[in-house]
Amino acid sequence: MPKILDLYCGMGGLSLGFSLALKDVEILGLDIDKYAVTTYNHNLSKFNCKAIIQDVLKWEPSGEYDIIIGGSPCQPFSLANTKKRGKEHPLYPTFPRFFDVVLELKPKVFLLENVKGLTTRRHRPLLEEQLRRVEPYYNVRYQVLNAAYYGVPQRRERLFVLGIRRDLNVMPSFPSPSHAKEERSTLTGKSVSYTHLRAHETSLHLVC
Repeated sequence: MPKILDLYCGMGGLSLGFSLALKDVEILGLDIDKYAVTTYNHNLSKFNCKAIIQDVLKWEPSGEYDIIIGGSPCQPFSLANTKKRGKEHPLYPTFPRFFDVVLELKPKVFLLENVKGLTTRRHRPLLEEQLRRVEPYYNVRYQVLNAAYYGVPQRRERLFVLGIRRDLNVMPSFPSPSHAKEERSTLTGKSVSYTHLRAHETSLHLVC
C-alpha cells in the first residue's frame, strides 16, 4: 500500500486527488489549523486519509513515505499581496521547509503546489534556490497548469513542482490538457470546451 505524506494539507484537496487517482493508498496530512484538520477528517476518512494538527515547522520528520505532497502557504508569493513578499513574509519559512522534509525522508516522488507568482522574475530565484537543493537526488520539472484545461469548472492557474528520485530512472512529465477554450481536435484526441463545464459537474462537494 503506497504511503503518502501531505504537508500543509488544509482541508485535503491534494489528498483527495491522490486517493482517487491511486488505488489503496494511505495518506497522513499535517496542518496547523484545527478547523481544516477537522474538515479533512470529516470528509476524507472514508478514503483512508487521516490528518493531525501539527506545525510542520516544528515537526521532526519521521516515517517512510513513497510520496510527499503539499501546498505550502502561498501568501509570500501571491500577486495580490502588496505588502511583505518573499523572504520578508512571516510565512516564507514554510516554503523551504517542504524541501527540508523531502531531503530528510527521501520519498520516491514529491509534488509541491503553489501560486504562479513563484515563477515571476521577483520570486523565481527563490524557487530555483530550493530546486538546486533537491536536484542532486531528484529529476525535477515544474509547470503552471490551468485547472480549466483538465475538466475543472474553474479557471485556476497553479504551479506544480514534480520530483522523481533519480535512482528510479524516470523523468517527470505532466498530462496533456483534456479541455480547451474551444472544442478542437489534437494528436491525442478531441479537447472538450471548458466553457461548457458547470459547477454541478464536480463529483464531490466538501463539507466545511
